Amino acid sequence: MPLEKQKSLESRNTALPSGLISYEGVSSPHEQLTEIIDRFERGWEAQGRSSREQRHWGDCNMAPDIFSFVAADEGQRHGFETTPRQYQLMDLHAAAGGERDNAFQHGFNIITVGNQSYLVDLTFPQFLGDSGTIQWGPKDRGYQNYSSGVSNENPLAQELVTHGFVPLTDANLQEYLRITSLAEDRSYVANMNVGLLREITPLPMELFESDGIGPDYGLK
Repeated sequence: MPLEKQKSLESRNTALPSGLISYEGVSSPHEQLTEIIDRFERGWEAQGRSSREQRHWGDCNMAPDIFSFVAADEGQRHGFETTPRQYQLMDLHAAAGGERDNAFQHGFNIITVGNQSYLVDLTFPQFLGDSGTIQWGPKDRGYQNYSSGVSNENPLAQELVTHGFVPLTDANLQEYLRITSLAEDRSYVANMNVGLLREITPLPMELFESDGIGPDYGLK
């Protein structure tokens, strides 16, 4: 393995169980997911789209579908199991007992890589408000006051901004709902768990020729 590649992998958090030997020395689901995200980002930016730190309103309409395409293709190319799905965040709030109108309208992914599952949100940075709190909606369209009241420095938010994913756990799902809610009473988020998530119907994947997604998308 090239030294630069080795250093890159060693710098990542690989505490999750390994045992899935795939490609280029990548041997854990965590590392495999990081490789998938790297390919997504290369393809996204090659199309002249924004970097993750500059994601903006509307990107979440397309990014989850493209990520699912890349994840499935990477698994097929390199012989490891991936199960990507797309979800609407409002559906999770509603399933937990919240009101859809008091939740962020937003698309994201859940993916299982080997024996590990993750919540993937590659467009979350759009929610970092200038006021220092997480807010929904484009400021230039009059949504300045749609703030969750949660600091931009929230640990889960920062994990999504920096890495694009967190392990899929009950606690992470509940916190994800809490920081993307506009409701005053957010006690309902305690009802969300991985089992309930599995009962929610994922969104269909909708990619079109005009999206510029082909078999070589994001490949080096």
